[in-house]
Amino acid sequence: MSLLAQGIELPFTYGFFQSRSPQQAVMQCVNYRPNINQLGSLSQESLYQTEGVSEIIASVDNVTCRGIHRMNSIAYIVLGVKLYRINQTINANLTKTYDLDELGDVDGSGRVIMASIWSGTGYEMAIVSPGQFAYSYTEAGGVVNDLSGLSNFLGPVDDVVSLNGFMVFLQTGTNTIFHSNLNDVSTYNALDFELVTRSPKLVGLVGFRGQLYVMGENEILPYSFIGGANFVFQYQPNSTIPSGLNNVHSKVTVRQSIAYLGGGENESLAVWLTSGGYPTKISTEAIEYLIRQELAVNNSFLLAFSINGAEYIALRVGDYCFVYDILTGRWHQRRSKAGDLDIAWRVNHITNVYGELIVGDSLSAAIGKLDNSNTEFGTNIHRQFVLQPFDNKGKHVPLKSVVLAMDVGFDGSMVFDWSDDGHTWSNGMQLEAGGIGDYGRHMRWDRLGTASYARSLRFSTSSPVQCNVNKVLALS
Repeated sequence: MSLLAQGIELPFTYGFFQSRSPQQAVMQCVNYRPNINQLGSLSQESLYQTEGVSEIIASVDNVTCRGIHRMNSIAYIVLGVKLYRINQTINANLTKTYDLDELGDVDGSGRVIMASIWSGTGYEMAIVSPGQFAYSYTEAGGVVNDLSGLSNFLGPVDDVVSLNGFMVFLQTGTNTIFHSNLNDVSTYNALDFELVTRSPKLVGLVGFRGQLYVMGENEILPYSFIGGANFVFQYQPNSTIPSGLNNVHSKVTVRQSIAYLGGGENESLAVWLTSGGYPTKISTEAIEYLIRQELAVNNSFLLAFSINGAEYIALRVGDYCFVYDILTGRWHQRRSKAGDLDIAWRVNHITNVYGELIVGDSLSAAIGKLDNSNTEFGTNIHRQFVLQPFDNKGKHVPLKSVVLAMDVGFDGSMVFDWSDDGHTWSNGMQLEAGGIGDYGRHMRWDRLGTASYARSLRFSTSSPVQCNVNKVLALS
């Protein structure tokens, strides 16, 4: 303990903040998440490892996951142009195995949107490839059917949500919303629609707390469920939310709120939360700046999931995956390795089913589950964090040693390096984190000389072992 007491504790849990001026800040938090500890812990805050992905079904073809959905406690997934049911078997030794049943064709490209309702003959699902195709699948029928040929179905459509027993669709390019008959994805009436004139362009739909939210480019229109004949939703006067949606995939519901990427008229893109009232911005200036640099912003999407006591909103945009922790209010990044490539987090769909978080892959047709492993589909996860620069009123800082209080005794190693300008980095210095059971080892880098007032420290590891971080100390 004396070793730790003689150092100056450095802040290291602020999460992601990458300034436009790299000398100002290049704070990174990649595949670590800031955590707030209980009173009486070694440190008030720490960095926990983010989750890994264990493969449960190997890739079936040279395609990728387009969508995944839970219906009647069963997982369904679209891989390439096929819909599959994911089956789980619990073996005699209590291990779990998974396999796929092919159900039918789902044409189109890109992400699909899936929703389901209950009917008297079992559950029914709608599958939408925005602007292209729309399909249904029913448990009773067991086959995939094209919705576009049905009477009064106003295809093509851009979005679908299930709400109060109805399937609600947004017709492509017309500002028309319409719905199915009650508990019947295959039947539509000619008068069950509304042409929305309160917004110049509609983008998507959200079903939330029994209400329908129609999301335009610059505003969100709440609709109440009124039932009765014809269109069963009614606009709430004087309730428009002055903020809009960027694209149909960049919205999700989480923790009694709607999270979305968008903004109001003449506003730059940001990530917002609303529970039906005026939205609250949760993205930072640094993240918004990087969002604006991404040419692929219209291909962005949001995911929401909860694991290990934390709730997350993940924004995938271009080459970035930013993850917001609702508990701490801080952002971190998730990234993946694919051979020699360093890419944004490869998880592109998540659903909670079979007591697991089942995930789809953006690189292959493999299916995995989010867990506490240290690999993603068999590849080691690379983790790193960068501290804020030193601030000594422009003076250089004598730096005898740096001590990292972290999990040791699980094998593995940690690499330490630094930068004085935010662009170039020193040669890395690697320390072993102790063999199995060597829990008393200290991670200490000595003979570091004098540090620039703008020096940023970086720590990184690709070891597939436990490596949570509790303190960073500078000894002078």
